[in-house]
Amino acid sequence: ALNADAVSHLPNKPKREASIQRARVVILIECGTKVLVTQQKVEDVNGGLWEFFSHPLESTKKLCEPTAAAVSGILKARLGLIGQTPTPWTHIRHSITRYRYT
Repeated sequence: ALNADAVSHLPNKPKREASIQRARVVILIECGTKVLVTQQKVEDVNGGLWEFFSHPLESTKKLCEPTAAAVSGILKARLGLIGQTPTPWTHIRHSITRYRYT
């Protein structure tokens, strides 16, 4: 394009959409060799895709660490599961399209 003096004919790169910060607790539930996965509702972000069980966290302003009691409450409320106290694993940062998950 430079040699042919055709730079002005190239399309402009559109501005990138602003990122949307989201915070979720992801819970890996294993039973033997099986792992629980859930499918996103078609109308939701990433609709139709499969993921590990997750639940939105209320605070996205800072990295928040849900307590074992909070995770147990989510498991009871969403899945009716009562049992072992969950063990925290790690923090993961992930980006897909314009959504930034922590």
